[in-house]
Amino acid sequence: MKDITRRDAHDPRRYKSLKSSRQKPFKDVILKFIHLRYYPPGLILQYLDCQGKLKEKVIELLELSYTSNISRFSNEVLKAEPLLFSTKNHRTALVDALTKLKDRCLHDYAKRFVKQYAFFPHSCPVTNMCLSKDGKRCITTSNAENICSVWDLGGMRETALLQGHTKPITAISPSHFFDRALTGSEDGTVRVWELSSPSGLLPSSRCNQSSSTCQAELVVTKDKILCAEASSDFSMVASGCSDCSAYVHDLTNCIAMYRFSDVHSLEITNVQFDTSGNLLLTASVDGKAALFDLRSGNLISVLEGHKKEITNCTFDHLCQTVATCSLDSKVRLWDVRMLSSGTSTNVLYEFIENDDEIYSIHFDTRGKSLASGAKDGTLTAWDVKTGNLLFQIPNAHEGPIRTVRWSPNGALVMTASDDKTINLFHPDMATCIQTLSHHKGPVKNAAFCYSNEYLVTSGEDRSVVVYRLEKPLKNEPFVLSSINIRSSRLSAR
Repeated sequence: MKDITRRDAHDPRRYKSLKSSRQKPFKDVILKFIHLRYYPPGLILQYLDCQGKLKEKVIELLELSYTSNISRFSNEVLKAEPLLFSTKNHRTALVDALTKLKDRCLHDYAKRFVKQYAFFPHSCPVTNMCLSKDGKRCITTSNAENICSVWDLGGMRETALLQGHTKPITAISPSHFFDRALTGSEDGTVRVWELSSPSGLLPSSRCNQSSSTCQAELVVTKDKILCAEASSDFSMVASGCSDCSAYVHDLTNCIAMYRFSDVHSLEITNVQFDTSGNLLLTASVDGKAALFDLRSGNLISVLEGHKKEITNCTFDHLCQTVATCSLDSKVRLWDVRMLSSGTSTNVLYEFIENDDEIYSIHFDTRGKSLASGAKDGTLTAWDVKTGNLLFQIPNAHEGPIRTVRWSPNGALVMTASDDKTINLFHPDMATCIQTLSHHKGPVKNAAFCYSNEYLVTSGEDRSVVVYRLEKPLKNEPFVLSSINIRSSRLSAR
């Protein structure tokens, strides 16, 4: 099996928050590049340490907005960051970088999403859909079929079928660069697929399905796998199963690492890694969520308080806050740093939304706002720091909201509903600015690409619909751009 432990150097989910206070200046360090992370705003500094090893450091710029004063903001960054000195060379590079980031914070609300085309990857309703960051590829599956369909959205063609599971596929989790993907199935197995080459993929011909191999197959359980997710570096996979257990496997060596079976009393329906891969969050039909330390294999805390099934759980960008939502009409926020060992009922905030079931929650990319969608069609958003209500729209849809998503730039809130529509909302004005009505059945999945240029949706009418902004953004790299600064040796002053 090919080595799949490679770290993604530019994965925006990988980096942790840095202390704002200025550290001791770096000695004999050569700063090579300043990379830009657009969403959420941040800088990634590449430098050579005193031993000549290339290293990286991230600067979180979550307070940067389109109203920020770049001169003042750059001075604050220079004061706080020891790798950057107040030389003309560094200051110019920093100002250029911050200006680019600031420009990406500005959204043109005159632009509208326009349908490009629709296709039908399955003969039954599409139940899962994952979109690549550049918006050029997607993977879909249907509960009534045992295959995944891989599509090139640019060429509007099916490029491969992932076949091998003997029962319906319940989970898809692609790698950051969309070169690998894993699938979990009701047959109790997880399969790892290589997407960047034909190896392990069937030719895109529905008539030729005679043999199919994959990069790796992990037999997880004799019961059903209900959810599965890969860690951000694609070195581990976590699976939640109908036997009330969560399993963690090492994808490098294809071996089992942990089985957590003593916490939940009913099926596990959600699993999620933090960005470092050190923590695992699980949620269950029993109304409990749990946090595990994967470095030791120990339980950190059981998050109790919901009276009914937890329908979704998620980390914020910095992985300091966990949000859970439930059929009991409540959304709860938990501070990871304040959780007590054993059982914890000490929530940061608890929100009650219209006494109706909540199906979906989502943090914006900065982790400052949280949106939720309910069965009665209500869309609500809160300020994570203060717990204050930002807005509530009781009649956002005529049917249940199945998916709610912030756009990467935080300028839009998107909702997908059983009423066959997708709505786009202006978060500051709390108004719907566009409705997309091209599906003929309930819409179950929807996703933005990283640049905000594409929106892809799928639903029970078997279709996947691709939308594009009327006036696309400039053709710039979707992950990052780089400003090459003249190498200069940085010494203690």
